[in-house]
Amino acid sequence: MQFLALGYGYTSQLLGKRLLAQGLEVSGTSRSEPIVPHDKPRENLLQFRGLSDRTNIQTPLKNATHILVSIPPSLKSLAALFEGGEFPYLKWLGILSSTGVYGDHQGAWVNETSHCTPTSESGILRLADEKKWLTLFKKQNLPVHIFRLSGIYGPGRNYFSALQNGTAQRIYKKGIVFSRIHVEDIVCALEASIQNPTPGEIYNLGDDLPASPWEVMDYAAQLLGITTPPLIAYEDAVMSPMLKSFYQDSKRISNQKIKDLLNFHLTFPTYREGLKNIFEIL
Repeated sequence: MQFLALGYGYTSQLLGKRLLAQGLEVSGTSRSEPIVPHDKPRENLLQFRGLSDRTNIQTPLKNATHILVSIPPSLKSLAALFEGGEFPYLKWLGILSSTGVYGDHQGAWVNETSHCTPTSESGILRLADEKKWLTLFKKQNLPVHIFRLSGIYGPGRNYFSALQNGTAQRIYKKGIVFSRIHVEDIVCALEASIQNPTPGEIYNLGDDLPASPWEVMDYAAQLLGITTPPLIAYEDAVMSPMLKSFYQDSKRISNQKIKDLLNFHLTFPTYREGLKNIFEIL
């Protein structure tokens, strides 16, 4: 049993370490040489800079039983690595996508059959990428599974640090509501899919309580015992292009399909349980 993560980042590292503990051989790719030492037994970290640099991953690709693709799509999809190839041992191929493919639904609930009209460049690229992977499922019978992730949070990726150092912006835009998902729940969902493969399926991953970003920040400030920052109008906020893109769309993500098909249960059903858990281990 060999697991390969194309893009060994925040989510795939957590999954890789769990699978390593279960006895799987784990490999992951990085754009540069790893600089942080790893405990033994350790992952096999490979350098991979894109489609033009395939040398180090040809053998791991051929020998892998489970592959997770977490590298965001560019104009050249990583699906090209698999076109026309033979992967005799492959049982599961997971693709991390984004709920950004749905675009703006003005706060309405969306599920995997909802119309996709992405408004951001990244959402457009991800939707095109999904179609390429599903084509490989149909033409080559590759065990493709697509996971549309809501906003990811977890240890090291949350509001606490920004609130404590005074850099948090509590941005208000009328009608905005987001779904989010704790990284632990993402990993548990991926494990559930690995244990019960359903090739060709698309799954949403989000919690049970979509909320506005200022509501979530208010709760984080409450846990810290500090005053929440004043609201800033969206038009007046200074934001990176990526953060600004989050405020383009408003929708609530339904997670019912993965609960029904994989008997999946959230460890952190709302941001309250998730943030409280993170706060307790700070």
